[in-house]
Amino acid sequence: YDAEIELVESLPAAPPLREPSAISAPLAASANEAYDRWLFHGPMYQVIESFGGADETGIDALVRGSATPVVDGASIPWVLDPVVVDAAPQLAMIWSRALYDIAVLPSRISSYRVYAPPGDGPVEMRLRVRPGSDRQVYHADVWIVRDGKLIAHMEGLEGAGGQHLNRIAISGAL
Repeated sequence: YDAEIELVESLPAAPPLREPSAISAPLAASANEAYDRWLFHGPMYQVIESFGGADETGIDALVRGSATPVVDGASIPWVLDPVVVDAAPQLAMIWSRALYDIAVLPSRISSYRVYAPPGDGPVEMRLRVRPGSDRQVYHADVWIVRDGKLIAHMEGLEGAGGQHLNRIAISGAL
């Protein structure tokens, strides 16, 4: 693995919000059912609270971030919340299992840009699958929004899988 990280004095301004429209088709499972049936994540990483909808173009969800860390008695807000980042491949797995009954695992993220700290409480996450994806290989982009404002954008989330990986959901929570 390799990564390029750019540290800055302050976060850049978000570009004008061009998030995709909400998906209205309901997902045939609640968040709890999705974790029980399709995922292997333990309680600390079970951060998807509810689904807005899902169809062949992607999936929408409400995601709860991590608690604000406390260092030497002071709250230090997350700039990049690791469980919010992890929720994106979780959504890809749920999307793929719900629509195609195929487990997919992440393999790459091209970029992740942060425009504002995630703050406390849930954020909206909208994952959209790019054209050219199929049942076993996906390429997606993810918009993370709070109060109608883009706070982060993940581009080029990629993964692959097959039905042979469906067994990971029953192998026990990590």
